Amino acid sequence: METKYEKKVNTGSIFRNDYKRQDSHPDYKGEVNIHGELMDIALWENKTKKGNVWFGVRVSEKREAKPLMDELQGPPYAKPDISDSDVPF
Repeated sequence: METKYEKKVNTGSIFRNDYKRQDSHPDYKGEVNIHGELMDIALWENKTKKGNVWFGVRVSEKREAKPLMDELQGPPYAKPDISDSDVPF
């Protein structure tokens, strides 16, 4: 039996971003429930000149994940508007 986990108000979860391909991509990603609204959270791990670690944080409105295949397929095929009178033979 599958149950959907609900985050308590003002709590969240964050995981290492295994899909990071560029420095601009976050090191960690997750979700937080802020005052009852589910939000996305992203963290970038940084180091000071002395070697101390600190995190840059961004919280944004929740985005729906798009399946990869939708991005690869492009826009739906539009059937051209051709009638029999347009055919020369």
